[in-house]
Amino acid sequence: MTRPRRQLGRLGVLAAFLMFSGCTNVALLFPSTDFRDSGGAVRRTMPFQKGILEAWTKPTANLAMSGRSQPSAYVLCFIGNGSRAEQVAQYEATVWLLEPVEIWAINYPGYGGSTGPADINSIGPAALAAYDFLAPRGRPIIVDGQSLGCVASLYVAARRPTVGAMLRSPPPLRQLIMGNYGWWNLWLLATPVALGVPDDLDSIANAKASHCPAVFIITGQDGTVPRKYQEEVESAYAGAKQVLVLPDADHNDPMHQDQLTRQRSMLHALWAGQKPTTAASGSWLDALRSPAKPTTVQSPP
Repeated sequence: MTRPRRQLGRLGVLAAFLMFSGCTNVALLFPSTDFRDSGGAVRRTMPFQKGILEAWTKPTANLAMSGRSQPSAYVLCFIGNGSRAEQVAQYEATVWLLEPVEIWAINYPGYGGSTGPADINSIGPAALAAYDFLAPRGRPIIVDGQSLGCVASLYVAARRPTVGAMLRSPPPLRQLIMGNYGWWNLWLLATPVALGVPDDLDSIANAKASHCPAVFIITGQDGTVPRKYQEEVESAYAGAKQVLVLPDADHNDPMHQDQLTRQRSMLHALWAGQKPTTAASGSWLDALRSPAKPTTVQSPP
């Protein structure tokens, strides 16, 4: 065997070793099981495989003040790779506060109180299990995610009836790993990590198969998922969409108040199915609404 062939063979063995030793899980997932303050969110569980999935639920202010016993819809939230449902439920209840909905934030297997090991192969099945647990309640379901949570959200939107999607910093995992993280390790690590991503978590393919209206939040200075990769997913999306660009935002930067107000307005338009208008009455909900257009918007810092 010639020397180049021997080297290629060694690289193949190394790649196979890395793939089967679980390097994709190590590289992409950062599970935690420590206590997190839920801020009033309520813990729920649902069966998954031989264990449970943990959800944290919280009604929005609109729902809580309406006196309704049931939400008009569920917002099914999927967490990022290093976050937790306890905290996501609290935050998303403030993002969606204009709508009479209930937040259901899901901890993936191996996160929080969800049983089982953290495994990239369990993300899709766990996301569908959460949807299928809520669907018999007879309420519309909206999917919501940031970063890895977008991968789970698009997986569901491509396979189940959803009435909307909210997606911040969506990554196309394989393209991102190879294109943005491969060069510094000569693709020796990136290749097996990318190959370890299940085919059905292809966010570009799932975006093409998703038709519900969506709100995309693009983080313009994102060092984790650079803007061009986010826009590959957004451009592929088949449904109607509104796009809010945060030009100076990194991956986990909080929104400025004017950006959050615009996001709420876009979500209200998604929920209402039409452009919202500011009512003549001066209620606290009306004051938070501002016109939203189904176009790409650059938000000032």
